[in-house]
Amino acid sequence: MIEADRQAGAPPVVETDVSPGADTWAPWRNRGLLIRIAIFMVVTSAIVIGLVGWVGARDVASLISGVNPQLMVLATLLTLTLPVVHAWRFRTVLNAIGYNVSWRRSFHLTMAAWPISSITPSKSGDLIKAYYLRKEVPATVSAGSLLAERAVDVAVLGAISLVGSLFFDRPAITIFSGLILLGIAGVFIIAPWTRRLPLKPTWRQRVDLVLSSTYALSRSPSLLFTVIGLTLLNWATTVFTAWILFQAVDASVPLLYTFAGLPPALFAGLMPFTLGGMGTRDSVIMLLFDGYATTAQSLTVGILYSFFGRWLLSILGIPFLQRLIKEG
Repeated sequence: MIEADRQAGAPPVVETDVSPGADTWAPWRNRGLLIRIAIFMVVTSAIVIGLVGWVGARDVASLISGVNPQLMVLATLLTLTLPVVHAWRFRTVLNAIGYNVSWRRSFHLTMAAWPISSITPSKSGDLIKAYYLRKEVPATVSAGSLLAERAVDVAVLGAISLVGSLFFDRPAITIFSGLILLGIAGVFIIAPWTRRLPLKPTWRQRVDLVLSSTYALSRSPSLLFTVIGLTLLNWATTVFTAWILFQAVDASVPLLYTFAGLPPALFAGLMPFTLGGMGTRDSVIMLLFDGYATTAQSLTVGILYSFFGRWLLSILGIPFLQRLIKEG
């Protein structure tokens, strides 16, 4: 273990390949998962078609055809920065616990994971990073890093929603985001104490491997602030892109309110009911942005957000995924 690892307080990491079965980590090899994805696709299509029919297909089509092309270009450019920040953060966390993964490798894995994340619920496709890093980093360690990143994601989303909601009379958003933030803070506070649990040595080792990144973040303020900064940059870009989409459909939504109202919709999109959060996220956007945008405008923003936030990067990630599959 390198010196940075000792300073971060991370547990000793055993250099063994503890990868789960390939079927779990390579979705295209898991027949059961493919069947579930097909079911999710049917459910997602039914929900989206139902929402469009309820709001008015002509209204949605008219809004999409009338969007400002310059704003679409800006939204595209902002979207293209997201995988760069994701890769930077993933590499930062792994390097901090003693595994030197190059930025190029991290970016390649990030792009390859995007198509899988878009067709699996709750972005679980990110786990292919751990599968294809298994020869360089124990898969349990990689998975733990992804879980730590996800926890920071949730905390930062909760924080920006909480701050934004304080400027508007939306107590439900304030309470919800506050509880989210407190819950994640509790996870990082409790994580170092898990070493004191009366577990068998083999289970203790597994817990240490999974939580190694969380230990490092809990013990190193500088590392935690770096990861939070990158996460904040990522979500600020995402929220700003959503605000641009509202402007593109002529909806008068304050930027600050977008910071308050979009995170709960993104949380809804993480629920394992639909693919890429489509339908569930759109419904919450329609609910929370009522008064600032019509239902047709909000649904159109939800559809455009799905394109920029999920499908555009998924299409661009296909060549990276194909290269990984050949790599084996």
